[in-house]
Amino acid sequence: MLRWNRKSVIRPDPVKPAPPEEIEAIWDLIEGDWIDEAAAAAAKLAERYQADGEVQLALGVTACEAGRYDVSDEALKQAARLGVDDESLLYRYRAETCFRQWRFEEGQRIIEPWLGRAPQDALGWHLLARLLEHQDDLEGAEAAYRQAAGLVPDEFFSPSRLTAEEMDEAVIRARSGLPAEFQAALDELPIQIRPLPTADMAHDDPGDPLPPDLLGLFTGTSQLDRSVFTFLESPGVIYLFQWNLESSSPDRESLIEEIRITLWHELAHYLGFDEEAMPDLGLA
Repeated sequence: MLRWNRKSVIRPDPVKPAPPEEIEAIWDLIEGDWIDEAAAAAAKLAERYQADGEVQLALGVTACEAGRYDVSDEALKQAARLGVDDESLLYRYRAETCFRQWRFEEGQRIIEPWLGRAPQDALGWHLLARLLEHQDDLEGAEAAYRQAAGLVPDEFFSPSRLTAEEMDEAVIRARSGLPAEFQAALDELPIQIRPLPTADMAHDDPGDPLPPDLLGLFTGTSQLDRSVFTFLESPGVIYLFQWNLESSSPDRESLIEEIRITLWHELAHYLGFDEEAMPDLGLA
């Protein structure tokens, strides 16, 4: 998720302004990682000051951080119409909201003109790289990753891409580091390596769409849910998404560790563990 990195600027003589201290209180909540509280405070403030761009920006940022992308999208569009001081925050979160909703071309159209005006925005370049990856423009994505890494090398990097053979070897090494119970379960499941998740995969779940930066996915019936009627059916498959794994790992060793954790996580789903049980396995 994006870091907000806000500039503290108060606009002169705004129309129907919200009290600055109330807006500041929302940013303080975000800084303290109190996202739900910040989102609730921003929503309440937006009801009273609908024509304040800074309030709409706060609402858009907090809604995005809380995963409420429809609210974020509308609030950030309002903020763009009304005007805000920190345009970098506005453009990044508008593009991020598009990314989270699988609207990659629209996100690219939002962030590219901003980067033309603010070429030193490393976070913006990193976001553009992710948007381009999901449009199969790997060359453009690599260039954007290099831009981000060149600007802030301590925080960003250009991913090392593996050949198919190297990826297979990395998966074998990662598998050898799993607990015995999970290695045994992996004998029952095929592993498929894909560059990225697809929109069909993302929207196949009856709940919210899966995130486009997903590292792995188990599809099928868990051991707990299997019955005599489904026993002879295939138990499912584990997908590993290579480009996302590579983009989250600065070097080969960290990539192998990320694959190991991802396999462990998806195997836990197969064995019947839900997300709430993951911390007990060390997978929070």
